[in-house]
Amino acid sequence: MKHLLIMALVSVSAFSQTMPEQMQNRAETLGGAVGNVIGPDGVKQTQQAMMGDGQITTLNGATAFSSQASCGSDAHYLNINGSFNASGLNVNITADTNLDGAMDSSYSVSGIDGLCSNGYFKCASPSTATGCDYYEWVGHPLGDIQRTTAQDVQRLYNCQCIHGSCDPNSFSYLDKHLETVGSGMVQNYQKQNPYFAVSNIEKVGPNLQFHGRVSTACSAIAPDPGLSSYFNNPHSQAPAASAEQASNHYYQVASNSAAQVDNSVETSCAIIRDVQLNEVQRDDIINFLSQSGASVSSCGTGCINVILGSGGDNNLHPSDGCDYFDAHAQFDVKRPDLITSVELLNYSYDDMYHLDINDSTIISTHGFLKTNPEPSSCEYGVDNHYPGPSIDVTGHFLTAGIKTITATVAVGGLGDHRAHFRIRFEESDETTIGVYAASQGRIRLECDYDLKIGSMTCVSDGITTVQHIDNSISFEDACASGTSSIQVIGSGNGFNPDTYWPGQITGSRDDTISVSVVHPSCSNNLIGSFEIIDTTSASNAATDTTWYLAQFFRYRIETSECTVNQSVIDNCAALPLDDCSLKHHSFDGVPILANYSPTGNTPATQTQTIVDGNCAVTLTEDFFTQNKTYTCPSAPPTYSVDTSHLQEPTFSGQNMTITTRNPDPSDPMSASTLTMPIPELPEDKPCAFQCRVKRTTNRNQVNASGNETNERGTGVTTEMFTRDCYQDVCPLEAGETIVEACTCLNEFAQVAASLEVLKLAGKDITCVVP
Repeated sequence: MKHLLIMALVSVSAFSQTMPEQMQNRAETLGGAVGNVIGPDGVKQTQQAMMGDGQITTLNGATAFSSQASCGSDAHYLNINGSFNASGLNVNITADTNLDGAMDSSYSVSGIDGLCSNGYFKCASPSTATGCDYYEWVGHPLGDIQRTTAQDVQRLYNCQCIHGSCDPNSFSYLDKHLETVGSGMVQNYQKQNPYFAVSNIEKVGPNLQFHGRVSTACSAIAPDPGLSSYFNNPHSQAPAASAEQASNHYYQVASNSAAQVDNSVETSCAIIRDVQLNEVQRDDIINFLSQSGASVSSCGTGCINVILGSGGDNNLHPSDGCDYFDAHAQFDVKRPDLITSVELLNYSYDDMYHLDINDSTIISTHGFLKTNPEPSSCEYGVDNHYPGPSIDVTGHFLTAGIKTITATVAVGGLGDHRAHFRIRFEESDETTIGVYAASQGRIRLECDYDLKIGSMTCVSDGITTVQHIDNSISFEDACASGTSSIQVIGSGNGFNPDTYWPGQITGSRDDTISVSVVHPSCSNNLIGSFEIIDTTSASNAATDTTWYLAQFFRYRIETSECTVNQSVIDNCAALPLDDCSLKHHSFDGVPILANYSPTGNTPATQTQTIVDGNCAVTLTEDFFTQNKTYTCPSAPPTYSVDTSHLQEPTFSGQNMTITTRNPDPSDPMSASTLTMPIPELPEDKPCAFQCRVKRTTNRNQVNASGNETNERGTGVTTEMFTRDCYQDVCPLEAGETIVEACTCLNEFAQVAASLEVLKLAGKDITCVVP
């Protein structure tokens, strides 16, 4: 027993001495292996292995295997070279259209003034980007590269002027410009052929060579065409996945796992455009406020009579040789655009008179102004009357605000005054149309008429038939709003035929008739008709032409004026959605997000006709209703966890000690203690050995407004770059200077601050003024 105890103590002692060193070695080995994979060189090697002929190895380097995503020999498929002259950049392009190793297509473009990520442009004035023609690179899935004319700069992006007038040093960046040209073409290749990938770019003399691979070469079996169909039609993935899942055993096991249960809850809300229509009433246009010595009354639809003074004869009695007497009416003009006319129809006074609107004189007799001091005498002894024509004062009512019409009469002895104004306004749009017909003799007259086109046709058994319609109205104006009224404002046969058909209808009018009529309406497409029958029992009625039949109808079509008040009610804003994810989102029934995925639909403007009472308005807006559905985490379940058996470890220096809970309080030895060393983990490189450089360049960006120098105070800008150092040397290009020499750059704090700025930029900002 003693020997066994000694061996156990020796083993524990040896373990405690060798374990830290072993764990240290393991950690360093693991750190080195991982560093080789996730470092810059490791990522590059992995990428090249997947796109080339290399291999990927396991972390310990024991096993290597092929992982090619694209196969076949490296294909040099695109070659670009170029030169600068006074007219701009000249580019020569050769391409291998079938990846057989032979350049079989060539193309040249000269006089390029500016480059974009997907095209280029030429300008009459490059420095101001005016008079420009824009071109976009196009091509086939590994076919000829050509260009097509872009409608405007909006189809291109990241455009920059490279002409010498924009940047005198532009010629020194020839390689960069050729890379931009090649990248635009490569983008087009990859749009046309999703299996195509760029594997390398090489500079050989004055040429840039682009190398590529096609993943279809990895197998003699063509790739599943469904992959392309899923890419072109994302909506087809969901039903295909559902069909596949039904027979997939692994999916059935995973989906029935308790960990796969979705405990989230859905919350739906809407953003609604609330539109309120109000029919315009008189007080919405011009509101009567007050009066003194005046009267205000209606004179029909859209008409107000205003009478200042009481009229009569000598009903004003001055207290001395001359007194002033005032009368006024005050209005609030709210819709001056609907005021059609304001007229002074007539006025009378005794002895001197002054009329004004907001202190602007309309009438002044005998040089009298209300602001003049009262004279000792002003008796003229004459009643003065102005019967017309009316005086137009509409101009005083063409702005919104308070309007006061004031009459002031100076009376000596006895006197009086009266002024009559008439205000007309549009409560509704009004159109009147009259239809007239007559026939010379006989017993029957029939007419059909169409108010939309102003046409009328009549037939009779008389010797002459005539008709007349004096106006027309479109169906849209009369009926589209749904709030029009069509009224008969006159009818009968009592009109003079010579007014419309001089000398054609003679004799006496036949009044012993019966009339049947169908009036035009929106329901019958504004078409009407009537028939007149002579009801006399005379034996010669059918042959007598000394009499004539006649009939007319006059219609008034009114459409209400309405005001539109709208607001957007966001019912989602009040919901606690901070921890929620948007699942569905639609604009007026058009889904733009379905099951967390964009649908590709773009919200289009919507046009709706809103009807409220007598108002109907057609509105075109970005949206009327947005519906949203969020998934939010449900309240977490509550668990009762017994932690009494758990013991917290204690730390001392580089050691951690764990003591288990004593299962038997009567036996102190039943508890156990385990002490473990804590190894130091190897430190990774804290930073990249880099330098920072800058260069001054001209502002040559181009957009729909032209060259950006037109919009800025200076035509130059400073560009900053971070470069990897090689053997403690900072690589410089032409025109660059070193801002910060090669050092251990650690910009984590700057990156974190930038990310926080971007995060805050995505949220609403509230400004509080103290």
